[in-house]
Amino acid sequence: MHFMAIEPNRGGSIRDIASLARRVYDRWVEYRRRHHGMSVPVDHTLSRLFEHVPEYRPHRPRGAERQDRAAKIPGVFKLQQVADALETTVGDLLGEPGYERPRELLTPAQRRTLRDATRILTELFDLDDDALEAEPPPFSDEARVPVAPEEFVARDYDYPRIWDERLQVVRVLGDSMAPELRHGWKVLVDTGRTYPADDALVAVYKKHEGGVLGRWHREGAEVFLRKANIAHPAVRLGHPDEWIVLGTVTKIVEAPIEPGGR
Repeated sequence: MHFMAIEPNRGGSIRDIASLARRVYDRWVEYRRRHHGMSVPVDHTLSRLFEHVPEYRPHRPRGAERQDRAAKIPGVFKLQQVADALETTVGDLLGEPGYERPRELLTPAQRRTLRDATRILTELFDLDDDALEAEPPPFSDEARVPVAPEEFVARDYDYPRIWDERLQVVRVLGDSMAPELRHGWKVLVDTGRTYPADDALVAVYKKHEGGVLGRWHREGAEVFLRKANIAHPAVRLGHPDEWIVLGTVTKIVEAPIEPGGR
């Protein structure tokens, strides 16, 4: 599928190519404003759309014969790629009901009030301090790793690779969580989520025993980590002083293909 039609409707959604182009262009400008010094490159799809936006100035103007080709609506898959790049949704770009952005939930007056309040907080707490941009010291409390690497006991996962203050990557060891997680896979751990709901997949560090992966399960005052592999019993965590929730596993970031395609 290369092109799709946008039909008029009564829900306030996009009705024509010019309206779609304007909405995509506005999101492109907002992206640049949110990410200072960065931009989503204007590829072939965006370039053709932006031909319908009067204030857009391409680096190299199109010839008259090429401008006629700009009046095409991008295919649904292309539009999804555009939405992903601009950190929004296809529904938002099409103006579908139910896809209001946070800014659209407030009036301009409310947004100005919020902006002024943000400026007051920034000045009060010196939120522009360059020191806040510095990397946290390795193995600090901010990094949420309970022990230094030389003391870390690798059990169900190895020592975390720190992406930032909140997100860490660990490599799965062993088969206790197979087939859900296999040996050698890498998973992302959100260390801001340390109060897991029942059955959440978590990474826990037990003092003297090492890192444990499992599904969070509470029975009265007792907490267990249930294993996906039925050959491995659930791990009883014991007294809260003996363990810490490193975080909640949110996604698999690398799953190597095993020999034979298993």
